[in-house]
Amino acid sequence: MYGDESSITTSDGGRIYKWFFSHDGKLNRVWITPDLQTSITFAFDSELSFLTKAYGEPFQVEEVPYQNGYGAKWTVREAFWRLPDATTIGLFEEKKLAYRGLASSIQFLSKEANKAVEEWQQHREQPNPYRQ
Repeated sequence: MYGDESSITTSDGGRIYKWFFSHDGKLNRVWITPDLQTSITFAFDSELSFLTKAYGEPFQVEEVPYQNGYGAKWTVREAFWRLPDATTIGLFEEKKLAYRGLASSIQFLSKEANKAVEEWQQHREQPNPYRQ
């Protein structure tokens, strides 16, 4: 699915919107990220609160463990909503330790794009052979 897409990018109010369309012109997904040309950031907790007010409680909230080469360990939060039309919304915390507490992206995925997300989640659940 992802190899068969076209996209356009727009920006507004310190946010960049990347719109992905399938080969038949249907909107598959939208990624919203901070515009690095501005000083605007997304506080994860503020975005979580806004999305919860707009769409209700997320169906899944996880803390994903990370570790850098120096041995520092931290977790990164992710939250997911599933709407009645099968659209999925994902909110992702920045993975870099220095930017902890900031959201790196908000992603809206259509019903058609959800299959790729589910495959990604299944792949991520497989054991990491390098982790002890």
